[in-house]
Amino acid sequence: ENEKDLEDIPQNIKRKLEFVLVEHMDEVLEKALVEEK
Repeated sequence: ENEKDLEDIPQNIKRKLEFVLVEHMDEVLEKALVEEK
C-alpha cells in the first residue's frame, strides 16, 4: 500500500537504506527481531 510513497524518497537516500515491504505487523516483528542465520 505504501510502496508508491518510495518514489518520493530521493535516490541518494534510498541507496543507504534497506526497505522491507510487509502487509502485516507479524512480518515487521519477524524482520526486526529474528536473527538471520
